[in-house]
Amino acid sequence: MSRRRPVHFPAPLDTGAYLLLMRVRAECTLDIGRLGRLHFARGNYIYIGSGMGGLHARVARHFRSDKKVKWHIDRLLGVAELSGAVLFPSQHRHECRLAQAVLAFPGARAVPGFGSSDCRCPGHLVFLGARPFGALLGRLDDRVQGAGCRVLGRAADSVVFGTPHPAPRTLSKEALH
Repeated sequence: MSRRRPVHFPAPLDTGAYLLLMRVRAECTLDIGRLGRLHFARGNYIYIGSGMGGLHARVARHFRSDKKVKWHIDRLLGVAELSGAVLFPSQHRHECRLAQAVLAFPGARAVPGFGSSDCRCPGHLVFLGARPFGALLGRLDDRVQGAGCRVLGRAADSVVFGTPHPAPRTLSKEALH
């Protein structure tokens, strides 16, 4: 009688980069730490971040309202409406590569220095104006081929693209809490 060996499945990758999709409904000026007072126009923004110490936990933190202000993005999330997030699980840092791909989108403008104090990128917060997230995400697919992604957020804001995973999951904001 032969003994069956147990099958071990690899743990899901919980490191990588992410995009936060958010809207600023009314223009405002905020104090953003060392960057000083910055003006934010009304419109859509994408923040590019990394969660190399726990991707899901980092993104879930952004969706919470009861958190200590730690990063530039925490100040903006105090006034912006967070619509969703796109996760790019990876063992490697792709935050800057994603920022470059987002900035290549026509009309995209970096908020200088925002979220990029530890790299040479112009900024990791990108203003899209009235351009919809779906247009950028669909186009981004061509620039990040081979990167896995999972979309978290409302169904209307969720676009899944370029994923080698057989079953990407779309989760609601509530699923992150």
